[in-house]
This record gives sequence, structure tokens and C-alpha cells, in this order.
Amino acid sequence: MPSRLGDYSVRPRILLIGALALAVGAVAALVADALLKLIGLITNLVFYQRLATALVAPGAGHHPWWLIVGAPVLGGLVVGFMARYGSEAIRGHGMPEAIEAILRNGSKVRPRIAQLKPVSAGVTIGTGGPFGAEGPIIQTGGAVGSVLGQILNVTTTERKILLACGAGAGMAAILGTPIAAILFVVELLLFEFRARSFIPVAIASGIGGIMHFVLIEGRPLFAVTTVVGFGPYFGLGGLPLIALLGALCGVVGSFLTKLLYRLEDVFRKAPVNELLIPVLGGALVGGIGFFDPSVLGTGYTLIQSVLNTQYAANLAVGAGFFLLALLALKALAWTVALSTGSSGGTLAPLFMMGGAFGALVGLVFQAGFPSLGLTASACAIVGMVAVFAAASRATLASIVFGAEVTGIYTVGNVSALVPLAVGCVVADAVALYLIGDETVMTGKLTRKGIRVKQEYEANLLEMVPVSEVMSPKPRALPATMPAAELRGLMEDIERPEYHMRSFPVVDRAGKVVAVVTRNDLVRERDCLEGKTVLDIGTKDPTVVHPDESVYAALQRMVWRHVGHLPVVDDDGRPAGYLSRGDIHAAWRRKLSEEGVREGRLHIRRPARDATSNGPDRPRS
Repeated sequence: MPSRLGDYSVRPRILLIGALALAVGAVAALVADALLKLIGLITNLVFYQRLATALVAPGAGHHPWWLIVGAPVLGGLVVGFMARYGSEAIRGHGMPEAIEAILRNGSKVRPRIAQLKPVSAGVTIGTGGPFGAEGPIIQTGGAVGSVLGQILNVTTTERKILLACGAGAGMAAILGTPIAAILFVVELLLFEFRARSFIPVAIASGIGGIMHFVLIEGRPLFAVTTVVGFGPYFGLGGLPLIALLGALCGVVGSFLTKLLYRLEDVFRKAPVNELLIPVLGGALVGGIGFFDPSVLGTGYTLIQSVLNTQYAANLAVGAGFFLLALLALKALAWTVALSTGSSGGTLAPLFMMGGAFGALVGLVFQAGFPSLGLTASACAIVGMVAVFAAASRATLASIVFGAEVTGIYTVGNVSALVPLAVGCVVADAVALYLIGDETVMTGKLTRKGIRVKQEYEANLLEMVPVSEVMSPKPRALPATMPAAELRGLMEDIERPEYHMRSFPVVDRAGKVVAVVTRNDLVRERDCLEGKTVLDIGTKDPTVVHPDESVYAALQRMVWRHVGHLPVVDDDGRPAGYLSRGDIHAAWRRKLSEEGVREGRLHIRRPARDATSNGPDRPRS
């Protein structure tokens, strides 16, 4: 089989890009570790007045009220100055900025983003901002890959791949979820699933995952140690309840998305200096933290407590009140902080809110259907990723996140992926129905007029070979043919085989050596005497083979600014002719497969015996 049938974009630079992905993954993982240490350092300095880098919860101690309220204000002030005098791109959670860099800026990120984004996120989260570190590290890791791609001699596509490598490696390093990071990057950054990009991203994310367990923590970020209720005893009877939970999570995810952008509109129109809007957001977050300090900071410890049902209250009613308060206050703090331009990630807050909501619903399921063995912990895990799936539309990544970030695939829960998949898919479907294509990750871009495609499918024209749509073998002109005779051929409108804008020119062996067109004839019309068709034609023309895709042919047409290509066999002899009209016909045929409804299948009744005069009757 000719090599041209494969993914020609993979060879031969895949080894180079793979090696660069290895380096980008290592650097992004080191930056992720540094970001976590920076968050820990600022948190310890501000809330505990000690010099340490361990991640601690801002609300874990007994702090004076003015510190709880004032710390987020200070963080907002610092971030406001950094955005004003550094770069506005540090605002937000990082994903829209990374996507915009790919879609609008040729995957070029300014080097200062790699410096300012982690610092701004460290300040925001360290002073109590209700965010996770994963969003900023996606943008920072992506900036590392992009800057490397701007230094080296690579294409725009290769630079996009390096940006995605940095983003995936950073996420894998923070969460310890390399497989989910790969899927997340494929769904939200790469906009393709091809070997040329998948292999480097897998390499970088794998390095990030390894360095998580070596540098950051020797277990998944939200390791579940209790019996979660996904074992063999979880039968089909529990799946309808999981589907119901997924539908409810879809409603929650849709509500959070709408609330976020409605608040963003409110603060954008507020009569407040842009520099002070993050300060206002910090004051509101501090006020919320006054009532419940646990909503401040990354919330990583609290998420793990929710997943392991380690609540402060022992009674079901007390636990339910705790979860409901956590859900409401975290939702308010997160949407306010993000809509006012603070710097931080969305994944951890969505995980916390989804986990709290899932556990709350799980308590109801436990009380109403105790025989199913469906625990609050199991529902918390499903709720955690289902809300994230509804808000982000990264459904495949969400399913794998549920298993990887909790480690439940390592404790004999072989059926865990089934309820995770049911919950995430139903949540995604409900969110799609309620809010359409708007998501937490892309809503900011949609409002700027940037369209983000969220459905990925194979290029229709890549699935059609040239041989299926090309015109029949054209008349080939000998290279020695006088050019003056060509005028007569093109004017012979009675013969349909001559209704062409170009003819292949062949040598004595029958191989295509040139193409002569009507334009060539017009250009040379005053000096045709003594010239051959080879003299006036285009030598060494661009050709296409019958087994190549129509898309490959279209790329050559666009690149060479031509509207037709000769089709040649493996020996270089004419095999056909491909025009724009042929490509349009192929495209129409493929589109009709999606848009044209065919008739229903009609099953003929068997013919009755001709000698029969009526229905069969039993013999007497």
C-alpha cells in the first residue's frame, strides 16, 4: 500500500516534536510544582504567619474576622495592578485564553504570561481566592510550549501541539491524571484527534503524571479510601438513579454557567474603576468567607473529605445542611471572584460543588433505596465529574477524571466507569438542551465573536478517494504537438471530452510532464508559431493519485492556486482529471448522507398461491 495513504503529517518530524514534548512536559510539571508551593507559601504567610510551602486550607485555623475578610481584598488589589500594568490576559481561569491563542493568535502566547499568570494565581488563591491551581497551570504550561515553539523553527500546527503539550502536562502534574489530561486537551484545545498531535500530548502528559507522584504527592489528588459503592453489588437497579443524578447535575452545571456570565455582565457595567473591580470581588468573597471560611482557597482537602463522607456532622440532617451550605456559598464565592477578573482555575471549584451536590442527593438515595447499596460517596464522585461535564462539555475527560483523580480504579471497583459514564453523558445532554453551546470554558470567547467547534468528526473529504469522483481519463497531448493545433481542440465544442480547461502533456513513454491550459493558450496566442504544447505549458505540474483523498487534492489546489489537477497512476501516466466541480459533487454527496431522509424499509408480504381463492382454512 503506498505510504501516501497514511497520516503523512506524522513523518518524519514526529520524533522531533516528541522529543520537544518530553522537554515541555518536564518544564510544565516543574512549574506546576512551583505554583503549588507558591500558593502554600502565601497561604501560610497571610493566614498563619509562618514560613512554609505546604498546602493548607485558609479557613482551617481560628483567624480574626478582619483577616478572613481583608486577605481576599489584598489579593484582588495585587491582581488588579498586575492586570493593569502587566497583562490583561492573567484575568480569568486560563482556558479561554489558551483556546483564543490557538484560534486567533497562531498559538502564540507572550512570554510574560508564563511569568505573570502563576504569580497572579498564587497571590489570588494564597489570599483566599476560591479557585484551584489547574486552570492557571494550563495557561502557564501552554505558554511554556508556545514560547518554545516561537523560538524554534516549527510550523503553526506544531506550535499548537507544543502549547497543548504544556497544558496537558501541567494539568497531569497538578491532579495526577495523565489519561484524563490527554482527553481534556484533545476535547478543548487540539480540535483534532490525530497521531501527529496525540502522541506528543500523551508523552508530555505522561511525564506530568509521573512527576506528580514523584514531586507533589504519592497518590491521586482526591484519593478515596472508603467503600464507594461501585463494586459488583452495584447492580442495574442503581443506574436509573445515577441517570437521575446526572440530569440534576446537568441543571446545576447549566445554572452555574449562566450565573457566572450574568454576574460578569453586572460587574462589567458597574460604575467602578476597572482596577478596583477585583478588589470589590475580593471584598464580597471575604464576606462570604466570614460565614464559612472553608470555601476559601483551593478546597482540595475539603473535596477529599466530601468524597470520603467525612462530614462535620454525624446525623443525616446535619450532613445535608452542611453540604447544602457548602454548595451555595462556594457557588456564590466562585462566580463572584471569577466574574470580577480574579485569577484562578475552575476545575476544583466545580469538583467541590458537584461533589457536595452529589453527596446531598446520595443521602436522599440512601434513605429511600437502602437495598441498592448506593452510597453518598459514590454519588459524590459521580456528581463531582457530572457537574464538570455539564459546565465544560469535556465529557470523555470527565468520565476518566472520576476514576483517575480518586483512584477508585485501583481498589477493585471494576464497574466504576459505567455509572461515571451514565452520569456525565446525561448531564452533558441536559446542559446541551438547557444552554446550548455556551460553557464555562468557551462562553467568554463566544461573547467576543470567536466560534469554538465542540463536535469533532473526520473530514468528509478525507474519506473519499480521488478515484471515486474524478472525471474520466482525459485526452493526453504529446509533448511534440504544435501549440497552434491546441486552439482547434479547445474550440471543438461538439466533442465533450474537449470541454476542459487543461490537458495533460505526455512524453514518449506516456508519462505526464506538463499541463497546458486555456490561459496558456490565451497568453501565447500571438506567438504560437514554432512552439509545442510543452513549450507553452507548465512543466512538472502538481498531480494527484487515484488512491489519495479528495481533501489532499483540495489542499494542493489551494496551495498552487489552480482549479484542476491531472490524476496519474503509480507510473506517472494519466488516469483521470479532477476539477473543483468534482470536489463540489463529492461534498454534496457526503452532505446528503446527513441531510436527506430516505424512505422507510418496506417488507413485502409473501405472495399467495395463485390457485387460492381466499384465506387458508383448516382441512375438514
